[in-house]
Amino acid sequence: MTVDNHDGSKVDPPAVRLFLQLPGPMTHFRRPLMGGFAVCSLSVLISACSAVGFELPNYGFYGFAPRPDGAILAPALSTERMIRAEGDTTTLAEGSVELDTARWGKDEAWLLTRRMPIAGGTTIEDSVWYDRWSLKTLATWRRDASGDLRMTINRRAVEIERRTPNGRTARRKVLLPAEPYAMTGIDLIIATLPLQAGYSGSLPIVLENRPDEMRWMKFDVLRGEAMVSVHRGVVKFRPTWVVTTELDNVQRKYWVAGDDRTVMRRELPGPDGDRVRMVRGGRIPRVQLAPVEPLPLP
Repeated sequence: MTVDNHDGSKVDPPAVRLFLQLPGPMTHFRRPLMGGFAVCSLSVLISACSAVGFELPNYGFYGFAPRPDGAILAPALSTERMIRAEGDTTTLAEGSVELDTARWGKDEAWLLTRRMPIAGGTTIEDSVWYDRWSLKTLATWRRDASGDLRMTINRRAVEIERRTPNGRTARRKVLLPAEPYAMTGIDLIIATLPLQAGYSGSLPIVLENRPDEMRWMKFDVLRGEAMVSVHRGVVKFRPTWVVTTELDNVQRKYWVAGDDRTVMRRELPGPDGDRVRMVRGGRIPRVQLAPVEPLPLP
């Protein structure tokens, strides 16, 4: 069966062409089918991307997060003194900071541990586990007068456990918009960034006291002055990078050695609200005189 076209030619009616799938001017009748197929394909692709994005750090949406380099670190044990940033330079407290490798499941990790006695006879202890190469935060542990606080980070999922001195325990889990670093030990992350004068950026941060809210910590890098260090009786002048950060309108400052990336000095808010400086001292020989109870693992 044919019908007359406007130019006098004979053509099959649309229904016959569509049924027989004959070549010819049939584009208009295939577009609805092709359009439906494209919509279905796009829907499947978006669903797959959403499922994958749920597991990824998701930095692309919030901005690029710079990558630290765990390969430039080396184990060390040093002293650290707390002094006022201005005025009286009397030592307020003196503790230790240790960086060493540790096991995390079947893999190796970095373990940063700090101990600092404060007024009242209390000692604050902090430990942070990092991935061996990417330095992603794996877990933190803190002990002070209020009890113990553990935080475990698995990509964007954060698990928090608080234990008071009387033994009461509270747990909670949250899912953040991006994979964060813990604020505790953030100086190690800053020190291993690709530092150069004028370099700036932001790092996704989670705070132990507000684990359900992710923050972006801005940083800027300047070329700093040379600082004096004494190692085995030898005085050295070490060039530094000065990194300033801002998080929730709070500013911090870090002096990073250009050779081995040691954080030689930190300036931050102190326990009483005044600004203090944490000054890295000489290295302590790795000699264990008495057995020490290991820090608890998460």
